[in-house]
Amino acid sequence: MDVPLRTRFDISSPILHEFISRWSVDDNCFRSRQHSVPFKVVDVDEFCRLYILLLLYVFFLPRTSKTFSSFPFKVLDNLDALDGYNWGSAVYELIVSNLTWSPEVYNNQKNAREIYLAGCVLVLQVSGNYEK
Repeated sequence: MDVPLRTRFDISSPILHEFISRWSVDDNCFRSRQHSVPFKVVDVDEFCRLYILLLLYVFFLPRTSKTFSSFPFKVLDNLDALDGYNWGSAVYELIVSNLTWSPEVYNNQKNAREIYLAGCVLVLQVSGNYEK
């Protein structure tokens, strides 16, 4: 039984409505006046790489530095190998390395008003809840 598109989900965003209304089923592209904008696997692949990069830099491996490490770029060159990397170990090692030098900074009052810790601090909060 086919269910009409509008009953499957509520279109709450005007831009989503525009995308759907301009989609050409026959050509797998979006129509804009007399132009067609193709939608290809490579577009999704690039989006996935950028989204994973965002996850790595913002959520899993955030740093207090204003410089970027080249590590995630090297990993993202081969998306098929992502599952072969030990992400838990990478997050753990970053947190431990920062916890190692943080007491010195804190005790010497080098940054008396604020404390920064690079790494996924959420992991500390979650793991601390398991100990209770």
